[in-house]
Amino acid sequence: MSTEMPCCFIVNPMSGGGRTRSKWESYVPQLQNALGDVSFRYTEGLGSATALAQQAVEEGYRLFVSVGGDGTNNEVLNGLLKPSGELLHPELQFAFFPMGSGVDLRRSQPYASNLQQLIQQVQHGTVQHVDVGKVTFQSDQGTETSRFFLNISSIGMSSMVTAAINRSRKPLGGTAAYLWYSLIAMIRFQNPTMKVTLGDATPLEGRQNLIIVGNGKYFGGGMKAAPDAEMDDGLFDVVVIGDYSSAELILNGSKVYSGAHIHLPKTQVHRVSRLTVETDRPIPIDIDGELLGQPKANYELLHQRLPLRLP
Repeated sequence: MSTEMPCCFIVNPMSGGGRTRSKWESYVPQLQNALGDVSFRYTEGLGSATALAQQAVEEGYRLFVSVGGDGTNNEVLNGLLKPSGELLHPELQFAFFPMGSGVDLRRSQPYASNLQQLIQQVQHGTVQHVDVGKVTFQSDQGTETSRFFLNISSIGMSSMVTAAINRSRKPLGGTAAYLWYSLIAMIRFQNPTMKVTLGDATPLEGRQNLIIVGNGKYFGGGMKAAPDAEMDDGLFDVVVIGDYSSAELILNGSKVYSGAHIHLPKTQVHRVSRLTVETDRPIPIDIDGELLGQPKANYELLHQRLPLRLP
């Protein structure tokens, strides 16, 4: 039985430390047998998934399945949207099949955990319209640019962690790698001075460790960064991690896995649809696990903009 709409799988063969390549090869014949005329496209480097998605939309594909980690999901998402945040075609749908090291999006949304569930998702899945985050910032070349995200963007200590993660092959898996590099960052990272403007409120100004802009709940391979975030409520959950010392961070660091960190005295949570973050030194912006540009960063939430196909 074929799927009712033209389906394109965009696969990152290097996700999961390169383990996706061999595993996915065994899946392809079964998917072709069950789904009929579907397309498989393979990424070749940074930005490749975005270009592949854009090309496939032009060719008439309407259902896109991102196969890989959160970075792959982000790139496919950005290939389906116009700069304004509108879908390239009104019938587009997005789905994901997690095969990366962390894949935190799966912790906020139902997902197919095996091949048969994936086939069911493509053939008969339900659709939920979810929010999309848009962040506008200065690129490394000094030009204004925008990027969309599904899960979480952050500015601060997480940038040091993500940079180390992206250089690592993560032999022990995503969660262990995030834990190790987070410990290093807790010791070495110097809290910058930030100006955080939440909607029309008076800006928060001072030294901060981390600003988390949550559409989804989790980042860092299972850290419950924004525990009350919902992906269809029209609001970001903005978690402001204040001027904690290295000792305070190490003492309380485990609380982020349960979400209890939001109750610490130097942490604030705000729920807004737009905000701006400025820092006193260049810090890359973490957008779904990719580091891009630097603040000043303007965030805007696009309410229920993406049709997400679920199992």
